[in-house]
Amino acid sequence: MPVKGGIEMQHDIFNWERIMNFFSRIYYFLGINFLFIICNLPVLLFLLFVGISRAGTFLPLFLLCLLPAAPAFSAVLYSMGRFVSGIEAGAVRDYRKGYEKYFKKAVKSGALQLTAIFMIWTNLNFFTRIVPVFLLAVLFMLLFLVVLLLTPNLYFLTVNTELTSPDVCKLALAYTLGKPVAAIGNLAAFGIILLAFELSPGTTVLFMGSFYGFLVAFMNRRIISEMKEKYGKA
Repeated sequence: MPVKGGIEMQHDIFNWERIMNFFSRIYYFLGINFLFIICNLPVLLFLLFVGISRAGTFLPLFLLCLLPAAPAFSAVLYSMGRFVSGIEAGAVRDYRKGYEKYFKKAVKSGALQLTAIFMIWTNLNFFTRIVPVFLLAVLFMLLFLVVLLLTPNLYFLTVNTELTSPDVCKLALAYTLGKPVAAIGNLAAFGIILLAFELSPGTTVLFMGSFYGFLVAFMNRRIISEMKEKYGKA
């Protein structure tokens, strides 16, 4: 009996099925993040050769380089949605399906968001540097923050509904303003990623895209479910 018990204990400790499942999940995260990075080469090259400190100076070019991030982030959210639901089929397969399926819609939504950012930033710069007007500067600063905060909702709606891009943008704004706690949670998740990158950039860069996608998909699963039920995505 002791021998049998020892064998069973060893079997529990070295449960190869669990170990393989764990490493397959790690591989899934690595794979999704690698594909996300590859799809964002334009903005990475901008940061490498121009630098984030000069993004405001070359804002149109920077925003243009950011546009590929829209379908890439949609693919990450699609993949992480499947991961959270436990129906993932493989990193490459899931990412490619999400990227191809929502490419046009994500580009349109992203273009609308980036256009709004450009317009707001131009006005903010005007009312802070050229013709200083404190109240208008504060107004455009708040608008700028709102446009940034609605990013997760914008792409949740892109992936999980059949709405057109203008309707997606309007509804993303409504969700962001109507559910401020969720918006703050998404911001906190981004803060966690930045903190991890500050502490260990070499390790964090391997997971940051997929891990952020996982965090916001997990935290907003009720909102995603609500979006699917209300706006036609079965």
